Amino acid sequence: MKTLLLLSALFFFSGCSLNQLFLSDEIDKVNIVKYTSTMKEHRAYFTRDGLLPLSHKKKYLFLFHPKHHHLYVLFKKRDYYLLYNLSVPKREPQKLKASSTHNILRLLRKYGYRYPNDLKKLGFVVHTGLRRYKGVKTIMIDVKYYRSKTLKQPKVLQENTDSTVLETTQKPEEHELIQPLFPYYLQQASLSELEHYLSTDRSRELTPGERSLLEHRLEKMKKNKLLKEASLETLIEEYKKNQDPEFKKHILSRIKELREN
Repeated sequence: MKTLLLLSALFFFSGCSLNQLFLSDEIDKVNIVKYTSTMKEHRAYFTRDGLLPLSHKKKYLFLFHPKHHHLYVLFKKRDYYLLYNLSVPKREPQKLKASSTHNILRLLRKYGYRYPNDLKKLGFVVHTGLRRYKGVKTIMIDVKYYRSKTLKQPKVLQENTDSTVLETTQKPEEHELIQPLFPYYLQQASLSELEHYLSTDRSRELTPGERSLLEHRLEKMKKNKLLKEASLETLIEEYKKNQDPEFKKHILSRIKELREN
């Protein structure tokens, strides 16, 4: 049976190059390049296949969140948006859905994201380019963050000279305060608790943006449960549907275990 599963998995992946098979932990993720006492360098290679870069002032659409001093980049893929945190390595992107780029920016603005008018004044030096990484066509983004540049940052942010609130044609609603239960369900609730809450009338108190974030967390929790508990056959079937690199990574790990055993 193990041999049959192994052969089936290898046959399923036969259309891919060996390079692509083992890149799941290198592409579509933010990786550490170098850390020193004054600088952090991260680099990411994003697969260009199906990825639509968004632009702001003829550049990639970078966003800045002053609360954590993190830099993000926003892409569109098919019918959803991907928000990558370029300041935290290996973190999964936020998968968000909205009817238009205008609406997704309106949602992000609500949660404190801003356009960084001058990345260098915020401490970031960014380089981008189209690269072929180990045979895969990618968008490369390299970010260097110089910590010494943040010494005067609170004053800069207060004066609002280096980051501006996302521009939209509509004013934010007056009821934009997060509901009391929202932080718990966003950070602490179990999968069953969150799933139950979203199916009840109580969840009607949520704004569309809050519901989107909770649904994203629920989707991620279900995915993690599936990756940990599902059989190899189930993982392969799911990968055929979603082409998710995380499923490929776990499938390869299971194949490796079968080979060793």
